[in-house]
Amino acid sequence: MPSVADARYLVALLKQFRVTFLFAAGLFVGAPLLVLWLYPMGSGSRIGFGQAFHHCYFLLFGEPSLPYVDFLPLEVLNLLIPPIGIVTVADGLVRFAYLFFAKHRSDKEWISVISETFSGHIVVCGAGRVGFRVASQLLDMGLQVVVCDKTEEAAFVRVLRDQKVPVLIDDTRSPQCLPRMNVEKASAIVCATDDDLANMNVGLDARRLNPSIRVV
Repeated sequence: MPSVADARYLVALLKQFRVTFLFAAGLFVGAPLLVLWLYPMGSGSRIGFGQAFHHCYFLLFGEPSLPYVDFLPLEVLNLLIPPIGIVTVADGLVRFAYLFFAKHRSDKEWISVISETFSGHIVVCGAGRVGFRVASQLLDMGLQVVVCDKTEEAAFVRVLRDQKVPVLIDDTRSPQCLPRMNVEKASAIVCATDDDLANMNVGLDARRLNPSIRVV
């Protein structure tokens, strides 16, 4: 059964890929309608929407299904559909499907999307012994947690992932690290790495992005 978290994750994905879906609507609905309007048959009759859709779909593979017509607006449309379609399908829809169906993965893009579904969560920097204990106690309290560590080999990365905790592998000093964990909407951040200077910098960066965040 889909959970509320799954629904929130889907909404976050749809929001992130809204431009892709706008292009997809234009490609699979708008373009066939334009072909339907522009394409004249030799007998003076019009083609159907199914024929226009079929033509636009196979244009993506460089195989138009309708005979050539010497009409500039239609030719321009035929030239634009393949590159727009490749970008929309290959770069947009495929990435959307990957992120939606491969939620067990923990790449940076997945972490960014799942973190967008959180609000009032706790960011824990460090997946060592201290970070793990803090994260475990927060989970026992029913709070949402996102953990970050700079190395995949940190002591408790796998354990935390087994507990369904999003774990971002990134340097906390990276400009994109805290935004990926949606620190702007977090209620607190726990700096528990083994680098005191990094902990201090992370706390200052978090406070800059979210002035009301609690820094531990």
